[in-house]
Amino acid sequence: MTDRAITGAAAGLGKQNAIGFAREGAKLAICDIQEERVKETARLCEAEGAEVLVTYTNLKEQDQIKCFVNQIQDKFGRVDVLINGATSSNYLVPFIEQTIEDLDHSLKTQAYATWTMMQLCFPLMKDQGGSIINFISNAVHGIEGFASYSAAKGAVGAITRTVAKEWGQYNIRVNNVSPIALTDSAMNDYTKEILEVIKTQVAKNSPFKRVGDPEKDILPVILFLASEESRWITGQDLRVEGGVDIHW
Repeated sequence: MTDRAITGAAAGLGKQNAIGFAREGAKLAICDIQEERVKETARLCEAEGAEVLVTYTNLKEQDQIKCFVNQIQDKFGRVDVLINGATSSNYLVPFIEQTIEDLDHSLKTQAYATWTMMQLCFPLMKDQGGSIINFISNAVHGIEGFASYSAAKGAVGAITRTVAKEWGQYNIRVNNVSPIALTDSAMNDYTKEILEVIKTQVAKNSPFKRVGDPEKDILPVILFLASEESRWITGQDLRVEGGVDIHW
């Protein structure tokens, strides 16, 4: 394991991924808008023996993204794995009530941030190759109340597939992961109503009749995509959803 950059590492799957990579011996650069919580993630990673660069970063602000990547370059000089996991949207709001500001917020924190992180990290990846893992969602197939979120995730998916074709010549793999899992920290980020909807729908639609475990069900797939064992996989949408979204 070498150098990893992870956005949205203060909570949820981003936090779990950071800790998981720390246990594997990775050097980490992590960021989030939640300053104290991302610092706590850094402390947990350091407790696993990892070298960590941690920053407060508002991914809606291009200058702050550039500052984060500049710090990565100064400290590590390269990026081997980039994980774009940050997300922020208005949930469970009917489409007719969602505003252009809701859409703008979702696009900026997800699609725009992913776009910019990929472009800025490219010079730090092209010489040695690497893996980019972008987070999307089964919401792109349509979930009531998630219009702005779905739009942003759909954009991320399209960016991923396009860049995978362009950057394969540099031995850079670019894939989407669509996960469903609930972490302890996620309980602090969503309302009880949203959590109940997620739990109920997943338990109803998954053949396993349960919600995914971030460490046991999701992290192994992320570690796989970050490793050379996935060297022949790019431009794909990996649905790590417990069969919620089975299709041909």
